[in-house]
Amino acid sequence: MTNFLKSSLLIAVSLFVMSLPAKATDAEICDIRAAILGSAAQERDKGVSKQKVKRMLGKKFSGMSGYIDLVYDRMKGMSPQEVAAFIKFSCSQE
Repeated sequence: MTNFLKSSLLIAVSLFVMSLPAKATDAEICDIRAAILGSAAQERDKGVSKQKVKRMLGKKFSGMSGYIDLVYDRMKGMSPQEVAAFIKFSCSQE
């Protein structure tokens, strides 16, 4: 992931999270999760390693580690858009 893309992603997610009310709704949480994992799938498709993506997300998103494993190991044939849509749907069913 280029530094510009990494910075843009982190800034966008941070601004989105900061704009959320004190208690985020389930739908908002699902949207954020889908956006992050869709971006992870883009990086996967570019050939970026799973460990590098986890390092880029850092400690703030360490809870996403299992989801990153899922994107890399179980969703290999899915496009980033399909990953995001699947995650958003499955999250909304929880």
